[in-house]
Order: sequence, then C-alpha cells, then structure tokens
Amino acid sequence: MTVIACLAWLVAGSTTLRMRGLSVLYIGLALFEIKKSHAIQGLAVTAIGAVVIGYFVVRSIFRNRISLIVYLALMSAGGLIAALGALQKGPLVGIMYKTSVSLRGEYWAAAINTFKSHPIFGVGMDSFGDWYRIERRPSAMVLPGPTTVVNTAHNVFLDMLANGGLILFVSYILILTLGGVSVIRIARRSKNFDVTFVALTSVWIGYQAQSFISINQIGLAIWGWLLTGALIAYEYSTRETVHAQTALTNSKQQRKRVRVDSALPASSIFTAPVLGLVGLLVALPPFVADTHWREALQASSVERIQAAAIAWPLDSTRLGIAVNAMLQNKFNTQALELSRLAVKFNPNSYDSWNLMSAVPDLPAKEKQEAIKRLRELDPLNPNLKNLK
Repeated sequence: MTVIACLAWLVAGSTTLRMRGLSVLYIGLALFEIKKSHAIQGLAVTAIGAVVIGYFVVRSIFRNRISLIVYLALMSAGGLIAALGALQKGPLVGIMYKTSVSLRGEYWAAAINTFKSHPIFGVGMDSFGDWYRIERRPSAMVLPGPTTVVNTAHNVFLDMLANGGLILFVSYILILTLGGVSVIRIARRSKNFDVTFVALTSVWIGYQAQSFISINQIGLAIWGWLLTGALIAYEYSTRETVHAQTALTNSKQQRKRVRVDSALPASSIFTAPVLGLVGLLVALPPFVADTHWREALQASSVERIQAAAIAWPLDSTRLGIAVNAMLQNKFNTQALELSRLAVKFNPNSYDSWNLMSAVPDLPAKEKQEAIKRLRELDPLNPNLKNLK
C-alpha cells in the first residue's frame, strides 16, 4: 500500500525532484521485496492502486468522458483476464494461479456455512476457528486435508459474517459506504489532480482489494480503519458551501463561497475522552492477563503458570498452552484440572477436548466424552473414526 501512495506522489505535478527520486527508490526496493517473496497478492494490490491513480490522471488531463470510458474498458479487460488466470482459465494461469487460491475457496465456503448456521450474531469474535471443522466441506478433506485448520476465513468480509453475523457485517459495510461516499463527493468537486485525495483513495481501494484475500491481522486491519476515517475527515475539511447574499448587483444575486468551520464542536471535546476511557477499560483486562501470562512463562513456575492461566478473562489459547506445558512436564493433576476448566469455558474448542483426551489420569467416562465431542466437532475427519 505504501507503493501505491508513492506512485500517487510520483505522478503529481507538484512533487519536487527530490521527492520523485525517493519515491522511485522506495518503489523499486518494495517491488523487489514483493517479487522475492513470491507475493502475487502484493503485486495485484499494487496494480489495482496504479489503475485508480491512472484514472485520476486521465480525468485531470482529458476533460471528456470518452477518454475515461476507453481507459476503464481497457483496465476492466485486463482485470478480467487476470481474475480468470487466478481461476485457472485464460493465458495468465501460470502467473496468477497459486494453490492458495483453491485453499481460500475452502476457507470461504466454511465461513459462508458458519454464517448460514448463525446468521444474526455469528459465532462470536475470533471464534471461527472453533467452527471451521464443523462447517468445512467434504472437499476440504482432500485439499487442504483433514489436519489443516484455520481460524480466519482469509477474507475480512467473510470474517465479519462468520464471527459477528449480519449485525457486524452490515455495520462494517455502512462504515465503508461512508468512505465511498466521501470519495465520490470529493471527486465531483474538482477534476484537478489532488495528490492527497488520490493517494488516500488509491491506498484505501487497494486495502479493500487486499481484504478480500487476506486475514484480518491487526497490523494490516488498522490501516483500513485509519484510511476510511482519513477519507471522511478529508471530505469534511475540504467541504465548501454556498451562502446566498441578499444584496443584488446588476439585477443578479451574488453568491459567496466560504469554507466550512473546521473547529470541533463542543460535544466532541467531551465525548472523545469518554469513549477513549471506555475503550481503555475494555482493552485493559486482557492486556493485563496476557502480561501476567508472559511473566509466568518466563518464570517457569508451575504455580504462577496455573494462576495466570485461570486469570480473568479466561482464554482458550492460554488454557491450552498451560495444559500442554503441564503434560510435557508430567504435572498430570494440574493438567487435568486445567483441561476440565478449558472445556467448561469453551465446549466448542476442539483443541481443548483433544488435550483433555491426552491426560494420562483422565477417568474412562471423561475419556469417552472427550472422544465423542471430538467427533462432533470434526465430523468429516476420517482419522477420528478409530480413535479410542
């Protein structure tokens, strides 16, 4: 996405020679890294951003619709050929298709099935991984295979649907709509090449394209939120309104364009700190629990690990790591106690039941219950048929 921003500044007429040189250097180094890492999606996102920048360049030079129509037709044709290549069709199959495309098809199908079974509220934030085994298709037993599982749909929109249902998905779409409306409003005001606007828009569209094939990882996702907010703020800060003047000159009404007052309303001065405090109070307990957990692992103390594992708020991953650590060090009593807590806290966690079934001192009745739950949570896995 940074390459896209540099491209926007590179083609802007107001960019200094020094800035152009730095942009060319950065773009070259970044594209080299993308090529070396075989990240086709990085090249694809860069290409999409470049197309958006090209659109605004053409619009600023040729002030007619025919030029834009020709440009969009050519770019659409190229995009269609590239998309067909990713689907193993057309002349670009060797370049665009990767096995990961087929894998994403399975992940997306599982996410859609999860949404269908929990359409309103979803299965809960970051809980798709617990439902992947249940909702995956039979074809997933072949590729990627029964032992390969994921905790994300590799598509931000489908992640929203699976984890938060229609409530979260519609809310997310409405926020993106605000960003899209801001782009349209700014574009309608002037056909001049506004490098700040073009950079924001092209990077924002590039991010949205990336989100169709990428995980909702915090280091990447934060840019989606920031860019959407930046577009909305930029549209507001550059907005102008027409105020009619009562005086008439030469029998015609005069109009005066004045910039909208950019000062923050008084309510924002109050609500921003309050909302920030609420967010801090929500985020602080998990952060403190994770900090104590890390300190306990570094201390290598059974008592501290056990205490940190059961600290509020509980977390399936933390409990699972604690159970596994106890098993590896032959603390079977503690492992049994923690595994019971883990399956009680999250009965849909396959990993928790799997660890529980591995505890040596597990009573036979609980062992059979664990095996039963494993088969229910992974109904298509042939490896579980003979599990005892």
